[in-house]
Amino acid sequence: MNKRSLFVIVFLLAVVLGIGTGQDRAMAEPLDEKDTVYQPGAEFFFYAGKWSADLDINALKPVYKRVILNTRPPVKLAEDPKVPKGDYFVVSRGHLRVLKPFPARQITPGYRDSTYNVMTIDGKEVHRKNLGDPDSSHHEMYLSAGYHPYEIVWFKNRTHFLTMYGEPSSGREVWHRVPFEVRMQTELLGAFSALKQHIKGTTVLTDDQIDTHKETIKTHRHAFGQNRAIVKAALDLVRTFETVKGPLWRDHPEMNKRRAEPKGINWAIYHVMQYIMDEVYTAQNLATYADLLDGYRFQSSDYFPGTCTPPVDPTAAHRVKIWATQKKALRDNRMYGTWPAVKPTGTYLSPGTIATVTVPEEIVGKNFQVRVGAHYWDNTYKPRVARLGRCTTVFPINSTHIKVANPLGGAITIEVPYLADAGVV
Repeated sequence: MNKRSLFVIVFLLAVVLGIGTGQDRAMAEPLDEKDTVYQPGAEFFFYAGKWSADLDINALKPVYKRVILNTRPPVKLAEDPKVPKGDYFVVSRGHLRVLKPFPARQITPGYRDSTYNVMTIDGKEVHRKNLGDPDSSHHEMYLSAGYHPYEIVWFKNRTHFLTMYGEPSSGREVWHRVPFEVRMQTELLGAFSALKQHIKGTTVLTDDQIDTHKETIKTHRHAFGQNRAIVKAALDLVRTFETVKGPLWRDHPEMNKRRAEPKGINWAIYHVMQYIMDEVYTAQNLATYADLLDGYRFQSSDYFPGTCTPPVDPTAAHRVKIWATQKKALRDNRMYGTWPAVKPTGTYLSPGTIATVTVPEEIVGKNFQVRVGAHYWDNTYKPRVARLGRCTTVFPINSTHIKVANPLGGAITIEVPYLADAGVV
């Protein structure tokens, strides 16, 4: 293969586990609109132990998960203190956005020792190099314009750049590192604005046009809590829909996706609400955007989990003791025996309220967490959609005072990690 006739895009993350950052290769200028492929972000899942072909990844629970949005400067995951020590392997998932059709002759995740992996795009294998194999096997793939989900299983505790060789007309070899952060904000705010104008009747979008904006929102979901402009626009879009059209479920029929997710504005708003729950309601964002989140609620909370008025005295304090111990299970991983033990506090947080939970020092920084909402199971893949798929919020106990909130409201519980032994606190 003559590399001088190839166009190369390095668009994954300058993410490195235990190896160099790839700076021995010359990097070109940042990606611009004439380029073909870029990546909006990625999730990295860390699994303890060594990789084996006999493993069923879907049945395993990762020991750590990290979302990477910005790769300037390169992220060195090996320096993350939460990355497991000893043997582990990594699975990364995300989307590729193809701006114009791209005939990919060779796709290679990794560099040198990190090329031991298998990658699928749209469920089709495009690269594989098993442990012990001297060379990689590649499968050509024509990438149409649009979004393409991918997954990479890195057999060793190594990840690196993703490179793609194709044949655009440039006739030169180019390496790119993608500055997707600004583009994500631009595209998200554009989608929010277009949907808001449709809801208000200023413009009328077809279901296909709404679906295009919905896919943009789904692809950039991890940027929802990235800055004030995005948070404010997302909250405003949901509030506009509830004011003009009425809240989901309460004023609209129950939703269903038995065969495929339908198109339309209701489903677009559903995803905006879900990503607000997932990405905006975090410990850091509650502190940063308290002025935006204080008093904000989803009006659909009147339907599920149910109406709850704010407390008459917002300064009132309630004290409760919990048993902060979870002993070793008789058989590990049987009947969820190693999952955190849920300890009710007997208190309920009304939607739109920000509360402070105060805990003793002995459980700080030991993997205890506060959950708001009792319905913690994920309904995302159920065909009947009578609520958000994920409707609870979780806040790690890393200090003695923890701010908590949930736009749906919910019961306040303390989750005690497996093998914790703090006794009565």
